[in-house]
Amino acid sequence: MKKFLLFLVLMTFAGYMSAQSLSFKYEGNAVEPGTTIDIVSDINDSMEIQFDLHVINTTDADINVVIEMESDPSNPTQDYLCWGSCYMPGVLTANNTVVAGGEGIFNGHCQFVDTDWNTLPVGSTAKVTYTFYDERNQDVKYSFVVNFKYETEGSETTTAALAFKYEGKAIEPGTTVDIVSDLNDAMELVIDLDVINTTDADINVVLEMESDPSNPTQDYFCWGTCYMPGVLSGSNTVNAGGEGIFNGHCGFYDTDWNVLPVGSEAKVTYIFYDERNQDVKYSFVVNFKYQPDAVEEINTIFSNAYPNPANNTVSFDYEMQNANSAAVAIYNMMGQEVVRQDLNLGNSRVDINVSDLNEGVYFYSLIVNNQTVKTNKFVVSR
Repeated sequence: MKKFLLFLVLMTFAGYMSAQSLSFKYEGNAVEPGTTIDIVSDINDSMEIQFDLHVINTTDADINVVIEMESDPSNPTQDYLCWGSCYMPGVLTANNTVVAGGEGIFNGHCQFVDTDWNTLPVGSTAKVTYTFYDERNQDVKYSFVVNFKYETEGSETTTAALAFKYEGKAIEPGTTVDIVSDLNDAMELVIDLDVINTTDADINVVLEMESDPSNPTQDYFCWGTCYMPGVLSGSNTVNAGGEGIFNGHCGFYDTDWNVLPVGSEAKVTYIFYDERNQDVKYSFVVNFKYQPDAVEEINTIFSNAYPNPANNTVSFDYEMQNANSAAVAIYNMMGQEVVRQDLNLGNSRVDINVSDLNEGVYFYSLIVNNQTVKTNKFVVSR
């Protein structure tokens, strides 16, 4: 019985020793499996950040050590490994013999380039898990999670990289702005923000727009360029120490380009951030309300555009009472005025030449005594 118990103890001890056949060092110090390692660094000449690990065989027998690499699916990087030999990105496992009592050097490479080999922006991150095990004992595995972050020297100063002005005065992120006004000629209310780069490096500033789902309006923005309604994100480079002008447009018309009633409201949130530092965001909530100071009573009869679609000419029939002046303005889909035709109040029809306009959807407004009283859309087609 005693011999049997001794045999069990020896077998358990032997199993324990084989289970602990590998140990590891990182940057000269012992590191325990299960450790998460953060590497924040500039990239080398190969656009990489590298993780080096010493893999030590603690036994008196050679071990064929298998490595398995698991890249997080969200990684924008090209990840590969060197273990005995270097492998192409996409190779996820390899093996290498570590002699008894010896060690091998493992290199995990995180290359900060996209699939077209364009360098990723500063601030990009990636997460890779490396798992090692003795080929003879696959039940015991040793894993390390490595978080790679591409950060250049001094880039940490970008946490307060942007400042803002509204109507010529500094405005703090998190502010709610109320804009209560009559509409402009494009049937819109607009917020203008100065976006200021407070650093000594150019910044690619990303803008995200969130329209409240209940908004009856057509919302779009101009940031570097103007975007169509429905586009929710854009970017623009602001030079070191310089500024860019952001315009948030809230169009008070429905999807058929009919002007919304007085008193209509909309809520839009605008979020800015440095593309290199997406953890720091600057938000503004804007409440738009269509409210003229006074609405003058004007009696008008004004037909819809015809023919619609139009080819070279579009026509309108009209009758005006209590009008001192009247005009028809035509706008493109970005709200830019492309044609304006004054109306002769003594006539009852106007023909407008649209032969110079490109094919597409336009909207027109009847403007009486400097007030927009009707808006609708028409199509130019040839």
